[in-house]
Amino acid sequence: TDEHWKVVNALQDYYKKNGIAPMVRILSKTTGYPLKRIYELFP
Repeated sequence: TDEHWKVVNALQDYYKKNGIAPMVRILSKTTGYPLKRIYELFP
């Protein structure tokens, strides 16, 4: 879904800039999705 891709793209962008995967809280802040929603999308 578009929500999944928004999270995946945020992960990729963060990794390209920092060389490490972001913590879930950073993904939440970047995407605007609450932590609960990210865990629903990626159980």
